[in-house]
Amino acid sequence: MQMTELWRRGVVRPHSVDVACDMRAARVDENTPVDYLPIDNSLFANLIDVGLFSDLNGACGTLISDYEEEELPFDALKACVGIIECHETADRPPDMRNFLQSLALLEHTASDTGTPLIFIL
Repeated sequence: MQMTELWRRGVVRPHSVDVACDMRAARVDENTPVDYLPIDNSLFANLIDVGLFSDLNGACGTLISDYEEEELPFDALKACVGIIECHETADRPPDMRNFLQSLALLEHTASDTGTPLIFIL
């Protein structure tokens, strides 16, 4: 099964390195152990407008964009911490602030477990 069939428009953190490998090989189903942070269409548009994905791409050497899956590998996570914090501390609407706080928590958990974050947009 494809990841986009299970998790559309969101950020996914596999629970282990083995799960991340399975995800890269499209060996996923509804029981695949992940944390999933959904992004609704309105929030997605606002995140693009404030430049979150562009800033992450610039800092991490990724290509996070619409209608794509992009893995933020473990070794790039440290570069995204400052970007998330910068956006989190800016004057943002409550839904965006909540999302950024949840994204920061996902990033910290991924750093602690050695797993990537996968943006499925």
